[in-house]
Amino acid sequence: MNKKVTFISIGIFILLFIASVWVYLMLFGAPDDTGEVFANLGFQPTTQPSTVIPPIVDSRPIADLVDTNGGQLNQLTTRPVAGFTTYQTSSTSNPLVRYGQRGTGHLFDINLVTGEEERVTITTIPEISEMIWGSDTDRVAILTQQNYSTLLQVGTVANNGLQTITISSNASNIEFIDDNTLAYTEEQNGTTVGYQYNLTSNMASEQFRFSFSEVDVWWQENPPYILTKPAANLPTFAYQVEDDTVTRALAPRVGMRGFRGENYRVVLYPENNTVTSLAIPVDGSRVESLPVAAIEEKCAFDRFLSDFLWCAIPKAGGEEDFLEDWYKGVVVSNDYLMLLDINAGSAELIANPETLAGRPLDITHMDIDQVGNNLFFLNKTDRTLWRFDLFAE
Repeated sequence: MNKKVTFISIGIFILLFIASVWVYLMLFGAPDDTGEVFANLGFQPTTQPSTVIPPIVDSRPIADLVDTNGGQLNQLTTRPVAGFTTYQTSSTSNPLVRYGQRGTGHLFDINLVTGEEERVTITTIPEISEMIWGSDTDRVAILTQQNYSTLLQVGTVANNGLQTITISSNASNIEFIDDNTLAYTEEQNGTTVGYQYNLTSNMASEQFRFSFSEVDVWWQENPPYILTKPAANLPTFAYQVEDDTVTRALAPRVGMRGFRGENYRVVLYPENNTVTSLAIPVDGSRVESLPVAAIEEKCAFDRFLSDFLWCAIPKAGGEEDFLEDWYKGVVVSNDYLMLLDINAGSAELIANPETLAGRPLDITHMDIDQVGNNLFFLNKTDRTLWRFDLFAE
């Protein structure tokens, strides 16, 4: 019964609609456009011009400020950072930190006294993974990952931009020797070739050839130290190559890694279910044993006291497998900040970053400014830039 009522109602509606159209056509005829339909029915469209009201935008300049007075430990960026350097200019006595944004290559300066942040360049270079400075803050080595290789460029700051030249399409072990010389290596058919590139003449000169493809290079040595890449169960060998003569440089040790300071070579390696660190004086005097594991990315020598080493020490980093797992990214470290006295063989706890920051920090790319007042580093988990004031109360 309900279905019959529904069909009857629909039929009545269709008949009424058809009748209405027929009556309209009888009275007015076929319309030329749709506007006539509304006019004929008494709904005349308005000809009054419309006014678009734009949204209210606050045009006042908004200063980019960083909280550099929030205590001893400050997070300086929320952007992921590809690299950084510190400097002072002749026009201001305030210390500055310059950093490059990972992924874009934009450069920024932060005034560490006022907290003002200024964009230095607007040149976008995509896929940047690392930026490396020497002492010249207007010249930076740029690393981008392309097709499973590392493209090396050098950028120079000019006119709010970054002018770049390409140095190598397959580079590693990159370091500025001086303001005008960039050192790097290339892997060529299983052989490592070391170069020094003159940034004035734009010419590369070969420094050595070594019959291994996976090596680390200490360019500070003369001639450079060439270390085979560390592996968990294989010894690391260190050599020097001069005039086609290969010389053994350090005693081999399984899984050995290290770095070079002004007066010391620091090595560390897993041994007897722990990590051992040694400081080997450049002058050949007595080797010093360090009380904690000094990892290159987590340490910086003091600017004025060469026997002192500032280090981030993992709270759970004494296990034999920790080094291998940390470099692979398998584990995340939670670090203390400590001061190592090499001569005394002691380590002093300076701070617990987790307490100051409210969260654990996995410290990497540790550096100290030219006047020795601040430690700078990246948090490995998000690549944010941090500052630790050594003299803040």
